[in-house]
Amino acid sequence: MIFWEGIRVFLALSGAPLVILSILAFVIILGIIISIHEFGHFYFARKAGILCHEFSLGFGPIIYRHQFGETLFCIRAIPIGGFVSMADGELTSNLIKVGDEIGLNTENELVSEIILDEKRECEIRGEVVSFDFYGKNDNPLYVTLNVSNEEKYFEVKRDAFYVFEKNQRLQIEPYERSFDSKSVLQRFLTLFAGPMMNFVLAIFIYIIVAFASGVPNTKSNVIGEVESDYPAAVAESEDGEGFKIKKGQKITKVNDNPVNSWDDFSKELNKIYDGYGTTVTLEIDGHEY
Repeated sequence: MIFWEGIRVFLALSGAPLVILSILAFVIILGIIISIHEFGHFYFARKAGILCHEFSLGFGPIIYRHQFGETLFCIRAIPIGGFVSMADGELTSNLIKVGDEIGLNTENELVSEIILDEKRECEIRGEVVSFDFYGKNDNPLYVTLNVSNEEKYFEVKRDAFYVFEKNQRLQIEPYERSFDSKSVLQRFLTLFAGPMMNFVLAIFIYIIVAFASGVPNTKSNVIGEVESDYPAAVAESEDGEGFKIKKGQKITKVNDNPVNSWDDFSKELNKIYDGYGTTVTLEIDGHEY
């Protein structure tokens, strides 16, 4: 009942309130659909061990962000669409090139942070001579820097971070965390999970609506409900002995033809319609209306 009352309130609105409520409803519904869709991609990507840099709802400027583990969860200004940014082995490898000056911070003699902010203090700073942050075939990740005219080799942690201005961070993408490193089945599930979750959502909504509105019993001839603003609510029997049509009464005849179910009732109405009839007489609990 609450569901249908909400629909009635919505339909009763007009003008600016209707426009505002329609926009809000559109944004909320679209947000739910996008969230479920992208969560499907995200969940199966994580199950496959794929590094997910960002889970974002909307496009454009970020209006809210929260770092949860290795993934940045964002809400963006334009509420149409969304995306999950997965490691593909190219994004982080293209952030530096030979000849760039970068900084390094270490942890247990392994590089834990690659500093791209020129003004940020760091343990080591030098010019890039060579590097491999992909590490295919289990090769170690490393970077060689020219520090004070001396080449120095540094091994890099497989979960090291780039650090940008304003302390923004992005984890590097070793081969085993990339989309391309996964099996055909894992990649298929990751891609297919988005639309699959939309099917799941549709089934879930259908079940909720079915529970909220109920399922008609077409094998019965009992009146389930009488709307107060319809003629049936004020109809009196022709013999003057009957009462107004009420919930729980039984329709037993239509134009003197017996009916035992709503299927029979519908068939009789179709006969009247096909015969261009304009009058319908109902017998309800022994009284004609």
